[in-house]
Amino acid sequence: MDDFRAIGNDEVQPDLDSEAAPSPVDHELEQDDIRVVFHRSTGIPDQFYHFDDYCGTESTGHLTDAHLSGESSSQPEDRLGARPWRPFRTKLDFEVAEVMLDAHMNGSQTERMLSIIHEAILNPESFTLANAKDLSTIWDAARETRTEMVSISLISTITNSAGFPCTV
Repeated sequence: MDDFRAIGNDEVQPDLDSEAAPSPVDHELEQDDIRVVFHRSTGIPDQFYHFDDYCGTESTGHLTDAHLSGESSSQPEDRLGARPWRPFRTKLDFEVAEVMLDAHMNGSQTERMLSIIHEAILNPESFTLANAKDLSTIWDAARETRTEMVSISLISTITNSAGFPCTV
């Protein structure tokens, strides 16, 4: 309990002011280096990465192709085992959830999308969209086949404040 302090009746919180001794660094630290601190129950020591090594040359905050293909052996996900997408049950579950997160979908939109995905699994022949271009082509066709507009003119005669008839 050395790393914890009491904050209330029976509540205990990590003592954020006292840090465990940092792990040794296998390279000279530079500005913007990243320190990965794992939960102490994992037994994995802190790890240090240069920003470009951790994020790749794109620096987008997303994993690069090298990270995903496993070609980069110094990445933290390599040390987390063969399933870095945990706690998701499958990599596909994680990828779908990531797209939903990137799209800022709310709860009802997420439920609807998951329902549609399950419907597509049950009836694969009912889902025919191939890609974004295919979807765009269909939307263009939908715009071209809109309902025909009918114009109707209404003429009404009213009397203005001076008592003269006006046509509107």
